[in-house]
Amino acid sequence: MGCRERRATRRDEDPSARVSAIGGGHLGDPHATATAEPGQEVIGVDVDRAEVDRLDAGGRPIRGAGLPGLSTRHTADGRLRFTRDSTGATSPTT
Repeated sequence: MGCRERRATRRDEDPSARVSAIGGGHLGDPHATATAEPGQEVIGVDVDRAEVDRLDAGGRPIRGAGLPGLSTRHTADGRLRFTRDSTGATSPTT
């Protein structure tokens, strides 16, 4: 079983699992977007209110291949969002 298949199996076993990405800049945003791609809920955390607002509105700090389309899709379907609240982003889901 390949790495991608193992991840899908674990996610299927616990669909309530959530991933938090700390930082929404040049590293955090692509990481959060890529993590949301297989279906995981991802909450990005950043201390900068303007950065969070920009990311939630679809603005991106870098333009990686396919990144804008993925982030737009994942934000629209609720898999990817950004917040300044690290407590809410790291608390267990119910």
